[in-house]
Amino acid sequence: MIIIKTPYSDFIINEMEVASIIYRKEDKDAKVFYKDGVTTDIKFIDRIDMHPGTPDMTFVNNVEPEPEPEQEKTPISQVTVVEIGKLMDEMEEEEVINREKYQKGGLYIRFLNACRAYNVNIQTLEDLLNMGKADFRRLRNIGPQVITLLDKVLETKYGITKW
Repeated sequence: MIIIKTPYSDFIINEMEVASIIYRKEDKDAKVFYKDGVTTDIKFIDRIDMHPGTPDMTFVNNVEPEPEPEQEKTPISQVTVVEIGKLMDEMEEEEVINREKYQKGGLYIRFLNACRAYNVNIQTLEDLLNMGKADFRRLRNIGPQVITLLDKVLETKYGITKW
């Protein structure tokens, strides 16, 4: 079912009867072409809703999707290593489920322990990035598994590919 909302009324359309819909978002109007040859012009469109179970049809290809609001990014100076550790734990848990392993490696614990190691003061993501991957890799308890998981977290969550 397709519902086209205007300030004056709501149009309920059975998508099984529609041949195609041409929607011009900037003009706030649409032209509905039905299979029986009838055409309807709809003006002053506020929004178009498609309800679950609607099959993909020509309509899907003609409607411009609403842009999703961008999430505000937390500055790297405010992201703590504990938050990164929690993300590593979640990601490691997903990998364990996907690979059907029975044990987790506790990689995030090794990561947190390395960040708290003596002579190293890493409390935020900014501190970690300033240290760099090469120097961080040399810390005790940091092996290739920790680096791989940390790289994956930094890339997926923060968009950081090189550090």
